[in-house]
Amino acid sequence: MREKLMQQVDEIISDELDAAKKKFSVNNSRHESYAVLLEEFEEMSDESTLLSYELDNVWDATKKNSDSGVIRKYLNRAQGISRKLVAEAVQTAAMIDKFIEYENSKDIPKVAPVQPQPYAITNRVWTEEQKKDIALIKEAHKAKRLTKKMNSDTMGKTRKETKSKVKSNKRTDIDDTLIVYMRDVQKRTIKQIAKEIKCCPQTVLNRYNRAKQDAEKGGKA
Repeated sequence: MREKLMQQVDEIISDELDAAKKKFSVNNSRHESYAVLLEEFEEMSDESTLLSYELDNVWDATKKNSDSGVIRKYLNRAQGISRKLVAEAVQTAAMIDKFIEYENSKDIPKVAPVQPQPYAITNRVWTEEQKKDIALIKEAHKAKRLTKKMNSDTMGKTRKETKSKVKSNKRTDIDDTLIVYMRDVQKRTIKQIAKEIKCCPQTVLNRYNRAKQDAEKGGKA
């Protein structure tokens, strides 16, 4: 990665940290420090999930040799989401720095930081709600991996069976326009909407994308 780019990133994160301290002052405890950091991280994760699905749309359209207009539509969406993802990543990094500043302000012995190990298993005790969220994420990734492994000869049949099975487990009383309103107007995250209407995040995302596509089709008609 370019050194100049990293310098620019550091400057942006520093500016965001200064703005956060002016607006909310300093953190008062470790619990508060972690809470604000987790909030920014979850918002960043939501944008990352949205970007992943839009890139899947780009790849599907590429394989189908769709016209340029379809490809550009998905790319424009991905571009918008990626910009939001960058902004959320900056805010997350700023909250990490703010947490570090809180720790540095305490009268405790300083020790050398431990280098994090990739995919390290921690002894953290998860709440029941967090366990459910983790299970949803694992199921989503498992389904995505299985889809990519499908053979081209059996893909159509397998997708049809999978959709039929998933459809039977989904709620049918969800108003798609309400989801669009909560996401685009109220600026709620996918996870927040799912919790509000009591369904899984994947269902919210699918309904949101379908409603947006229907709106685009209606505008072109």
